[in-house]
Amino acid sequence: MSETERRDDADLAREVADRAIRRLNILEHLFLMVAAGAALLAGLLVAWLLSQSVGAPFRITWAVSALLLFLVPAGISAIRVRRDEREWLEKRAEAARLADEALRGEAGPDETPPSEPS
Repeated sequence: MSETERRDDADLAREVADRAIRRLNILEHLFLMVAAGAALLAGLLVAWLLSQSVGAPFRITWAVSALLLFLVPAGISAIRVRRDEREWLEKRAEAARLADEALRGEAGPDETPPSEPS
C-alpha cells in the first residue's frame, strides 16, 4: 500500500468519524431538549397540584420544581459518569502496571515469583 493510499484511507476514516460525532452531538442535544421539556411539564403538573391543594404560588413552585426535576437527575447522572470514568482509568492504569511488570519479568502482588531451577 502506497503512502497516498494510506493518507486517503486515513482521511476517509477521519471524515466518517467526524460525521458520526456530529450525528451523536445532534442526538445528545435532542435528548437534552426532550429532558428539559419533560421537566417543564412535570414541574407544571407539580405546581398546579400544589397550588390547588396547598395554595402555593404557582409560578415560583413551577420554576423550583422544574429546576429540581431537571437538575437532580442530571447531577446524579454526572456523578455516576465521573465515577465510572475514574474506575475505568484506575483499571487501565493497573493493567498497564501489570503489563510493565510482566515485560520486566517481575511478579505482581497476587502472583507467585518464578521458581529458580535447582
